[in-house]
Amino acid sequence: MSPRYALIGDGRLATSLGPYLHQSGAALTLWSRRAEASGGLPLSDAVSEADTVLLAISDGAIEGFAAEHRAIFEGKRLVHFSGAHSFEGMTGWHPLYSFPAHAVPFTQMSTILFVGEEMDEEGNTDFGEIFPMLSNPRTAITKEEKPLYHALAVLSGNLVSFTWNEVARVLEEELGLPSVPLLAPYFRSLIDGFTASPLDSLTGPVARGDQATIEKNLAALESQPALRPLYDALLTSAARKGIPS
Repeated sequence: MSPRYALIGDGRLATSLGPYLHQSGAALTLWSRRAEASGGLPLSDAVSEADTVLLAISDGAIEGFAAEHRAIFEGKRLVHFSGAHSFEGMTGWHPLYSFPAHAVPFTQMSTILFVGEEMDEEGNTDFGEIFPMLSNPRTAITKEEKPLYHALAVLSGNLVSFTWNEVARVLEEELGLPSVPLLAPYFRSLIDGFTASPLDSLTGPVARGDQATIEKNLAALESQPALRPLYDALLTSAARKGIPS
């Protein structure tokens, strides 16, 4: 018998996960505080026929929400999607993806890697049992490894996005240049370089130890308080890796 789900939340993850499960043929009921406040189903009704409750809510709310509604969740499988945290009595599957405000198309959703907690000696996980209708790639790490895994995801995603956003702002506001047509091809070349050589794709003056250019870059960034520290951090980290600068 296929699982019946109650999807809790209406944020970015839920906005994509709900349609994806529905289009995959899952029996699904949606619930959020906002929807209930606007006349939607009460939580008790939304989860009454579900055997699996999907907690697509913020990390800081998961444990408290589950405890608050322990009675109506009794006997149901609880699944959360936190990348950094583990919770007693719940299964965690983190989708490694930067979700937009709109729903991600089905074909793209099906390629997202889910990272779970623990696997058996044969390398099996419970993803297929929880989501038998989904064919997504999946892997698992230990609960103790999750904080480092998530920190790496934040660093490689959020730090890069912050840098790109600040660079785009300076290009547009101070140099009068269009950021997207200028930067998008460059950013794609960085992804191509990483894909081809994931452990050695650094290029530019830091990679080649071009001190004259580095000093010119640093001087130009003196007026950019959000960007200069990032360049300094790059130099420090590169030096620790033995890359001369």
